[in-house]
This record gives sequence, structure tokens and C-alpha cells, in this order.
Amino acid sequence: MFRSKIESVLQHPIFKRAAIYTITDGITKSISFIVLPIVSYFIVPSELGVTANFDVLQNIIVLLAGQALVNSLPYFYYKRTKRE
Repeated sequence: MFRSKIESVLQHPIFKRAAIYTITDGITKSISFIVLPIVSYFIVPSELGVTANFDVLQNIIVLLAGQALVNSLPYFYYKRTKRE
């Protein structure tokens, strides 16, 4: 009985999707960890600082652009003529 409960939980689509998300998230984070020694070997420390600053700037721009897009959606949704 207990085994059948566990098997039914493991077969549930939510569990499968959560497992896929967890595995892919772990792979993404591990790739960043593995690539760090390779990048630090080929880039001198001053260039590594420039790339880190560029990465921070890119993340800020992505956040602001996403926020601008989300805030503009109601404007374009309600911008209609009387006929529409």
C-alpha cells in the first residue's frame, strides 16, 4: 500500500516537471561553476573585472527592459478607439 502511494506520487505530472526543472537548474549552475576556472585562466584579472561589470550592467538592463515592457502592456491594451 505504501509502495503504491509512492509510485502514484512519482507518476504525477507535477512531480515529473519539478524533477526536470531541478535537474536543468542544477546543470545550469554547475556549468557556471565548471567554466569559471577556464575563464580565469584565459582572462587577466583586470579584464575579468570589466567582464563582471558588463555582466552586472547587462542584468540591470534586462530587468529594466522587462519592467518597461510589463508596464507598457496596460497602455497598449486600453488604447482603443470607440468602435473597437
